[in-house]
Amino acid sequence: MKLYIGQDSYRCTEPRHGESLVHVLGHQFGPALLVVGCSVAQALDVLDELFGTPIDADDLALRDYGDTPEQALAEAVAVGDARHSDSGPVWVDHYEWIQSFATPREAGAWIRSQTSQRLEVVR
Repeated sequence: MKLYIGQDSYRCTEPRHGESLVHVLGHQFGPALLVVGCSVAQALDVLDELFGTPIDADDLALRDYGDTPEQALAEAVAVGDARHSDSGPVWVDHYEWIQSFATPREAGAWIRSQTSQRLEVVR
């Protein structure tokens, strides 16, 4: 399990207007990433950067979506099979999930109840 600490981590103890800055992201095998100090969109970008499968223009799977790579990518995004992230387009894992928490302490307690994996800091 990986830990990512964002630039807004100093604010994570006081969510503003219902915005949580602590998120646990995972997939079918359980929790994979704890993100502290980021919005949900930023947390998904971190997940994509660490675990996502990038889409290349010559990816054969794109042929199912359209004739040109640009058209195919647009269609894959439209139907929810791909998304744009900071690192470029990636395929969506339909088993991924996100759970938000008010504080890092709550997220840590929940993670300990779900897995025995140790945290590895990535940033």
